[in-house]
Amino acid sequence: MNEKETKPRPVKIAFLMQEVRMGGIEYNSLHLAEALDPSRFQVVFVCPGEGKLTAVLLEKAIAFISYPRLPFLSTSFVLCGRSITNPLAVLYDFLQFLPLTFRLAALFKREKFDLVFTKGLLANFYGSSAGCLAGIPSVWDMQEIVS
Repeated sequence: MNEKETKPRPVKIAFLMQEVRMGGIEYNSLHLAEALDPSRFQVVFVCPGEGKLTAVLLEKAIAFISYPRLPFLSTSFVLCGRSITNPLAVLYDFLQFLPLTFRLAALFKREKFDLVFTKGLLANFYGSSAGCLAGIPSVWDMQEIVS
């Protein structure tokens, strides 16, 4: 390489995590992050608080950012063997969804991410919405069984 040719910077990817426990999505995300070529990709986990996942990330020296997020509520409950929609939980989750989306969009812009990789069903929705607001493409990673 001559002086004028510069090495391109790695693609900065936000792995937007829905949980900080250690389940299938979290293990899969760790394996993927470790398999990516660090000269081409810079992975930063974006986690809702701290927990087992962030402890593992610290141990493995993998970058992460914690963001505050209240827990989402289950939008249904079972009554007499039937699943019933819980309208209060739907309202609560919706009221939490919008501010979270705007906060994450600001974080994505501030951190100059090139791609948002959402990890978890709800994270797919609020993460891709935040990416859209920030002008950053997103990829959904669907590992859930949705009934």
